[in-house]
Amino acid sequence: MSTTSMPPQQSNSDTLNFLLQHALREIDAQNDDRNGLDTKTGVILGFALVSLAQMVAALFTLPPDKIHLSSYPRFLALLFMGGSVAVALATVFGLLALRPTPFESFSVADDLANPNAAHDQLSLEILTILKDAIPCNDAEFAKKARHSERTVYLVGIAVFCYAGVAALIFWPLLK
Repeated sequence: MSTTSMPPQQSNSDTLNFLLQHALREIDAQNDDRNGLDTKTGVILGFALVSLAQMVAALFTLPPDKIHLSSYPRFLALLFMGGSVAVALATVFGLLALRPTPFESFSVADDLANPNAAHDQLSLEILTILKDAIPCNDAEFAKKARHSERTVYLVGIAVFCYAGVAALIFWPLLK
């Protein structure tokens, strides 16, 4: 019975190709995660700003006889200011999350500079670059995620504050 085995060169090349493909998939996934987080943060930040605009518009466009501010005026003011401060802080954290940050990868220009290099040599060089890039990208994403998380919590606080303002204003109308 004979067993066939690949030459050591072929096995090394297969391993290198496998690792390179895996690293490239990881870089693509990091980029997708980053873009997805930016999209979600932008949407939630937009929601917060629209909530503030709607609350201010409601307060200034309602006829004075329909607004019952006398029930709990200090609590109403506290809720409105709390919601406004939460939106302001959410905007700060949202903008920090959305700011452009470095994204490490490799440049094909480097490979074009050396067109006579062997395939395995180029693959190894790219793999070395990606080995360092992946942890850097993870660290940047973690920062963005923390800022985005704070944005979400602050928007939640703002929404509850504005819901409290609306309840205090309109509750007497239901009696």
